[in-house]
Amino acid sequence: MSVEFLSEDYIVKANEFIRLNDSQLVALLGDLRTILADGGLTRTAIKWMADLFVPCDRFCSVATEGWLIPDKAPLMPVIALLPGIDELRRFYRDNDIPDQVLFDTLFDVGRNMDECYGRNGRYVIEDQVFGWLVRHFTARLFHLGMLQFEAIRFQEETALLKKGDCVINTHIPAAAKLPHAAAVRSYKLAAALFRKLMPDVEFKGFICESWMLSPQLKLLLDSSSNLVKFADDYVLYGVHSDDTFYSYIYIEKPGDLNSLAEKTTLQRALKAHLLSGGRVEAGRGFMPIEKYA
Repeated sequence: MSVEFLSEDYIVKANEFIRLNDSQLVALLGDLRTILADGGLTRTAIKWMADLFVPCDRFCSVATEGWLIPDKAPLMPVIALLPGIDELRRFYRDNDIPDQVLFDTLFDVGRNMDECYGRNGRYVIEDQVFGWLVRHFTARLFHLGMLQFEAIRFQEETALLKKGDCVINTHIPAAAKLPHAAAVRSYKLAAALFRKLMPDVEFKGFICESWMLSPQLKLLLDSSSNLVKFADDYVLYGVHSDDTFYSYIYIEKPGDLNSLAEKTTLQRALKAHLLSGGRVEAGRGFMPIEKYA
């Protein structure tokens, strides 16, 4: 990879694949000009690019913890990741992965930029989001149907799984619509893809950690709810306190719970539950790969 990625023409061309909207692209190009005007930032961007694409085990990814994202160029992580697109396209082509999967996977860049904007009032890439997006550009995470998946080694000892077991980690994109049939299709696509990419690996199944696996939701919603059907596919091996559901269901946690919106069945049910002193826990669940594969 060369340093040609530090040019407006390169970023505009790369945007054919990540598909940022006009305001996102303007912000990215503005940060590029800031980087080019500062020798230190230019050297850092080049070093990041070189370090991000060092070959490593498919079960691991480059750790970006401690990489200081500059406040005056907070989108530099995206700029450093864009050179990976050419190799990513070759990987998808060589493994007969449809172009639509590539576009759907890289669409996460703009989605995460919008989420960071909502939390910061400007376009930035937060530290944890940087590490998240590395997985997309190094062919470790794939958006298949309605869900996203990556292969990982399980890091706990439970009755269902042992430490070191190979599993497919399920991620639920923000605002994803999840009719059960669509979720099942995604699981089937993921099982087929990872078995093809890693034929010598025995995958035990899928895991998921989410507020959508909250045991409280089953008590609040009808069994016909897509959320309940999604949760029913998993056997829980743990729960923990987690307020992230507010950002997905209500945009943010308010100071006064009485102000929570009541536009949907889920919002109304949760609001009543919370006002009565109830809580919502996130669940961690396991589903054997044989269920849908």
